[in-house]
Order: sequence, then structure tokens, then C-alpha cells
Amino acid sequence: MANSDVCTDLLSRRSDTFTTDRLAIILKNEKFSYGHRANAGARAYSGVIYGPSEMRCEIDTGYFEFEQVDDGGLRSFSNHTARLRATSFCRKLYGHDAPVSIAVSDLDATFSKVFRFKFEPLENSQTIIEQACDLLERMPAWPPELDDTPTAIPLEYRAPSVAGNARRDARLWEQLQATTYVSSTVLRAALSAVMDSVQPSLLDMINIIATLLEMVSQLAPIITDVRTSWRSFITRAFLWTTWQRCQLIYFHLAANDAMIEGSLDGKKGQLALRGTMPSPRATIHEISKKCAGLGKPAYMCGWNFELLRTNPVCIGADFRMFHQRYHAVFGSFPARCFAGRSHACKGDSPQNCQRFHGMAIENQSAHDQICSRDCRQLIWDELSYQTLSGARAVCPKQSEGSAGESLQYCNASDQTLAISHVWSQ
Repeated sequence: MANSDVCTDLLSRRSDTFTTDRLAIILKNEKFSYGHRANAGARAYSGVIYGPSEMRCEIDTGYFEFEQVDDGGLRSFSNHTARLRATSFCRKLYGHDAPVSIAVSDLDATFSKVFRFKFEPLENSQTIIEQACDLLERMPAWPPELDDTPTAIPLEYRAPSVAGNARRDARLWEQLQATTYVSSTVLRAALSAVMDSVQPSLLDMINIIATLLEMVSQLAPIITDVRTSWRSFITRAFLWTTWQRCQLIYFHLAANDAMIEGSLDGKKGQLALRGTMPSPRATIHEISKKCAGLGKPAYMCGWNFELLRTNPVCIGADFRMFHQRYHAVFGSFPARCFAGRSHACKGDSPQNCQRFHGMAIENQSAHDQICSRDCRQLIWDELSYQTLSGARAVCPKQSEGSAGESLQYCNASDQTLAISHVWSQ
């Protein structure tokens, strides 16, 4: 890695990360089961009838709230009991009474029981698997580092590709099985993303992972045994890695939907993930404040980035690839927060950035090449803009119809030209 603060490595298919065989086994073993056929060519699942050509995925997230009983029914639990069940499960995850180390494969097998996926892959399964692999291989090879990573940890917790050599150019965090291995839950989430759009159940799943991560962090301070402490940290690293990757998949789906629909209006509530506590000593907000700006390009305005980082949707987000790609485009440009200075603002206040306070704003109106620039200025029609929802574009015909007094708007499409009104981008 060229810069320890920026992750330049991406996930790749390997035996110690993920393989196409693991994805194929999931698709083969986690299929819908049908109690009856309502009519020829139709399928029924949980009382819902589906056509024979529908491809879909469903996720059951009620592991702690419900339990199947002998007669096939479900027993429900109160919120208090469900939380006690979750706490007990967390202790089981890191093996609080186990005398030996915990294998990540065993940790993955236990954790995979929390969510039940059911797939209906009507397309060629190999096509779905390749698309899921493509999605996974766009992710960073490991998540942002937790603030309490031990300085040393037994070799059995390190990935096979690095455990047997004396490699010194990689940090311990990058060598852990828990941070390089792709959990079965992430693989299932990737398959569901290929087969379906944003699902509320996927958001529920991510929030449950956040809850379990926080519980393991809260249990950590009472651990006194060294081996158990190592297992607890490995479990937190595993859950943190799974949470980071699942939220990347979820936001990938949300971004795709926004591009198709032209707007996120009415869906912002679906993007607000539950907070968590990845470490006994730091909340997600504290880790975000400490780590999100690492690798930030000099050209990027500190206050603009702070507005992005503190947006509720972005708390805990991994900005490393964002910084890397931004740097690739604008890395050669000097900072622009202050006239005559080479550094950007600190991002502590808009008052301390000249782009927001104190800058001489030039008239940035667009003119024809032959215009003398003393023409009458067009202004926007607020009512025309507000009556529309979603992405808007200027409508030249309607603007001409208003005697050229103001800009009129229409819904954006592939036949319109979008014009930004924001001068400070």
C-alpha cells in the first residue's frame, strides 16, 4: 500500500477471502420452499403467490424475536427477552468460556444463523454469481481500522496468505482473517443485491449487525482473560467488517435506484442506518471524526467534506476510495479555500473558509460568445421549480412562453439538459 492512510487494495477472489464456489453453494442450498401451488405455473411462499418468471430474494431477520416450536408455529419474545437472547448469542460468538482460539470459519458459521435468506434465481446462476463477484471486487480489501487494534496477536488469527512469512509492509489489521475474509452474510447480501432492489429487510439486517457489534463492545471491558480478550476483539473486527461491507452494498443499491428514479426524495429515511459502538472506548461518531479525513486530498474543501462526513447517512462510512478517486482527478490542483494559500480550511466552521465567507463572488452567468455581457439577466421561477418533484431541468419552450422573464422547469429526462444553479461547487 503506497499510503497507510488510504486503502488502494480491492477485494479479490482467493481462498481466504471469497470464492465463486461459496456463492454457488449459497444459491443451491438457500432456496425458497413452497407449501402448495395455487395454480399451474404459480408459486406460493408465506401465503404470497408469485409468477413463474419472477426472480427475487427474501431475508428473515427475526432470529432473536421469534423461535420455531415443535408444531411448526412461532413463539414470539418481548423486546427485553429478545435483547437477552442477543446478548447470550454475542457471548457464544466469541466463546467466552472456550479454552482455545476461535476460527473465523466457525465464527462465520455461527453468525450466519442469525439471518435466513431465500433465493429464487431464475436466471443462469453463474451469471448471478459473476455479477455478485464484480460487486464485491469493487470494495476495499479491508475496512477502516478499529482504534484499539492490539499491537500483537497470535498467528492463528492471521490470514493464511500472510501468517507464514515475515512480511512487515502491512499493518496487523490488514493481516487478520477477520478483516480479509468475506463473511457468508456479505456474500448473501451481494447475491440479494444482484437479484433485487433495496429491501427494508436488508436495512433491518444491517441494523441488527450494528446492535450485535455494540453488544460485544459493551461486554469487552468485563473480560479479564487474555485469550478471551483476543477472541472478543476478533469477533468485533469480524462484525465491523461485515457491517461495513453490507452497508456498502446497501448504499450501492440506493444509489442505483436514485439514478433510475432521478431523485432520493421520499427515501431519505431508508438511508439512515442505526449507529453503533465498534470499540469499548469509541462510538461510531468518534471513529468517523478520527478516520474519515485520512487521505483527504489537499484540493478538497475541509468544510464541504465536514458537511458530507457529518450527514447522518454518512456516519461510519468508509471514505478511503472516495478520497483516492477524488485525488486521481483533482490531486494536481492547489487548495482553493483561501486566495493565495496552498492549504484547505480545517473544516471547523464556514466562517473559517473563504469560499463561504469573505470571497468576492464573480457573476457566473452564461453568455453567448457575441454577447456584450450587459444583457438582461434571467432569474429562476421558484413556483415552477417547487411544483415538480425529482430531478428538474430548464424548459426552453416554457421559458420563452413566459416572455423570457424567468426560467421555467420540467422533469429531467434523457431529452433535457440539466443546469446547476449552485455557484460554490
